[in-house]
Amino acid sequence: MKRVIVGDFVLDYNNSCIHRSYMSDLGSGVIYEFGPFQADRLKRQLIREGRSIPITTKAFETLLILVAHSGEVVTKTELIDAIWSDTTVEENNLTQQISAIRKALGERPSEHKFIVTIPGRGYTFIAPVREIVNFETPPVTMSQDTGTRIPYRLNSLQTFTNWRGHRDRGQWLRTALGFVSILVLLAAGVFWVYLRKAVSPRPTQTIAVLPFKSLDRDDEFLGAGMRDTLTAKLGNLQELNVRPTMSADKYAGQDPIAAGRELQVDAVLNGTIQHDGEQVRVTVQILDVAGGRILWGKSFDRTISGAFAVQDSISTEIVKSVEEYYAAN
Repeated sequence: MKRVIVGDFVLDYNNSCIHRSYMSDLGSGVIYEFGPFQADRLKRQLIREGRSIPITTKAFETLLILVAHSGEVVTKTELIDAIWSDTTVEENNLTQQISAIRKALGERPSEHKFIVTIPGRGYTFIAPVREIVNFETPPVTMSQDTGTRIPYRLNSLQTFTNWRGHRDRGQWLRTALGFVSILVLLAAGVFWVYLRKAVSPRPTQTIAVLPFKSLDRDDEFLGAGMRDTLTAKLGNLQELNVRPTMSADKYAGQDPIAAGRELQVDAVLNGTIQHDGEQVRVTVQILDVAGGRILWGKSFDRTISGAFAVQDSISTEIVKSVEEYYAAN
């Protein structure tokens, strides 16, 4: 693929198109400061109070893009295309990088000090960011074709073929630059309109886990264990604010929507337990309290090998499914 980088844009010869290049931001000598952290683009390090914080390469590149465009909504598609430009990946890979970033920054559940999820779109970095120029010289390499010194960020982050041929297309580049200037003016107008609309972070969803009901036998132990385990594990999710166990105890066997209204939550999670010999089936659903409709539901089948093993195994899958649901919505 033949591409030329012009400012923040990629001019694509093969596909005859121009698009925004987020990866072009990642290699220049700028240090971003936000809170007690520094993100050094040149050294590719996340630093807190002089100490390097362990973080994977993909997570760091994702963080750099969000920080470099703080206050803007960076869509999931843009992030995936930038970070995995040569690989097809699922959206879950991006969710894992966002989770790793939040862990590295020390964000606790229900906190949104740095990154806010914009439902159905992407993510926004909301903390104030200060840019510091890093005067260290980035490494350079030599072009094998012409001996031309190529800056590190162009050599490592973008694919350039036929470098000499691109230099000789002066007339084409002048035309392209004129076209880009028009696009930049149009983009500036659109951005100005967008700035007038405040980006409102999604409020944390409040949820209550109601006692599970056994359909065919007295299984109060497993039902209570499932409820307690789920309440503890769901409380670790960024997207949810979970009501304490004791506040939901008195609503066992009652209408879940009415219970949710009394508890003043956005949603309730309730479930049933059913046995068939050595098999146990747990069915779980999340109900929207305001609308009275089912938001999400799923069944889990297990062979009984011990009450603790069953509740731990099923609760882990439920939490994973609930996290994926709220991250996607």
